[in-house]
Amino acid sequence: ASCRSRNMPSIEKELQSCLDRLSTWARTNGFKFSPSKTVCIHFCRKRGLHPDPTLFLDGCQIPVMPQYKFLGVIFDSKLNYIAHTKHLYKKCIPLLNLLRVLANTSWGSDRDTLLHVYRAIIRSKLDYGIQVYGNARKTYLRRLRTVQHSALRICLGAFPTSPVESLYIAANDPPLIHRQLHLSLKYMLRLRACPSNPAYPIVFSTEDENYYIHHNSVPPFHISYYPHYEAAGLPLDVVPNSLSPFPPWLLNHPLVDFHFHSYPKNQTSPFIFKILFLEYCTHFYHFDHIYTDGSKKEDIVAAASFHRSHSTTCRLPDRSSIYTAELKALLLALESIPLLTSTHFLIFSDSLSALQAISNSSYHPYVIRLQHLYHILSLNHSIRFVWIPSHVGILGNETVDTLAKKALSDSPSSDLSIASDYKPLAVIHSKLFWQYEWSTCQANKLFFIQSTIQKPISYNLSRKDAVVYTRLRIGHTRLTHSFLLNRLPPPMCSVCKIQLSIRHILSDCPQFYSQRQYFFKTNDFRIIFTYHPSQILNYFHSIQMYSEI
Repeated sequence: ASCRSRNMPSIEKELQSCLDRLSTWARTNGFKFSPSKTVCIHFCRKRGLHPDPTLFLDGCQIPVMPQYKFLGVIFDSKLNYIAHTKHLYKKCIPLLNLLRVLANTSWGSDRDTLLHVYRAIIRSKLDYGIQVYGNARKTYLRRLRTVQHSALRICLGAFPTSPVESLYIAANDPPLIHRQLHLSLKYMLRLRACPSNPAYPIVFSTEDENYYIHHNSVPPFHISYYPHYEAAGLPLDVVPNSLSPFPPWLLNHPLVDFHFHSYPKNQTSPFIFKILFLEYCTHFYHFDHIYTDGSKKEDIVAAASFHRSHSTTCRLPDRSSIYTAELKALLLALESIPLLTSTHFLIFSDSLSALQAISNSSYHPYVIRLQHLYHILSLNHSIRFVWIPSHVGILGNETVDTLAKKALSDSPSSDLSIASDYKPLAVIHSKLFWQYEWSTCQANKLFFIQSTIQKPISYNLSRKDAVVYTRLRIGHTRLTHSFLLNRLPPPMCSVCKIQLSIRHILSDCPQFYSQRQYFFKTNDFRIIFTYHPSQILNYFHSIQMYSEI
């Protein structure tokens, strides 16, 4: 229970009345609340003297706590989340030590494995509840950013002086603030499909916006992220989540046959598949055939269902996923069955993921509707779903594929969007901000090589070679930047009498011209990094600088 007011007696009266009703309900229904496990937090930022509320549960006074952990997040009376960030920091430090052990230079794991471990055991902890505690002031979140930077340095083997912006790009791991934006938009998208959630009217409200702008204070979640939700193009009207009207133990689950999946498509000729298909149909000679397919071209999506005497098409909302289109096609097939005279049907689909979803439990609205409709139809019909490979010459499958592609030019239907289909838009929106931030770092050494955010290429290198190559790309190495740690003057090129840098060694210094021509045949620094890492590493071996990186 919660209550907000400027008057403490009115708060006490409202909350005590609620507690009395809860206590009465518990006694009536045979429950009992534990007073020792019940606490009260007085959220207030007043600096003057202000009393805490006095509340009772079953005659026992409820203690007022300065902070309390609820669902894994520590809430404090000032809502500044200092206690929670400190707790997270202490939990992550031992995990950083585990990463250090796994990242041994001699026998350590490769970069991709270490990044997987980091995302599983450290980033997952930082992600949890970030929609709540992420609204704290930047100074309070600084220690968590330090954890992320340290973990990325360990995983990449980057030199300690490497800029943090370069670490994010080299690991393809966004800064904490952009990660928060991504997860917050995904949370709002999920919440959009749950209008009964108590947080719904608060998150999708823009009230009090002028108040926080006028007072120059930290705005709450809905004011911070609702403009991003609209700017990302996320839908305002989505299919609400629902449950099947039939309990799972009474539901007739769809019969799905994956017989053809046992034949690898890349090792089986289309002719063999056609023979197997005809043989399969002879075992169900009295069954009518219905074929389904989904199609997508850029952002336009359509679905189709084909029977020899009846076909149905549907244009879905733009930016829907092909997975949703395949499920919609299966739904069209089931909806057409009452219009047909037969009572035995084989429904063929080339979407393995859609058929696996309907044969198991899923929260996708179309899966729930499919299972519900199948349960009703199966009382008077015999229906079997069958997976078949696509584009192997099965006539019905080719026909429905053509129908689905033609439906792309139809007018969009009145169907609402599926919330999960728009998760990529949240990723794209947060990545645009990250890319803009990276574009402002043009003085960064890595920016000259990689100006756009992209997934790093995995090379079959030893841990030592991978560390050296990463340091060369970032431009910070022991050879060129250890002077910053040792408080020494910067190293100078003995020939050119200028400060030594990786770019100078790789493309400018005349001292290594012959080796450069042998390995790269170019002096362009950016082109050199398009070569395979082994060639760059061999170059540094040839000039006897590999061990100094």
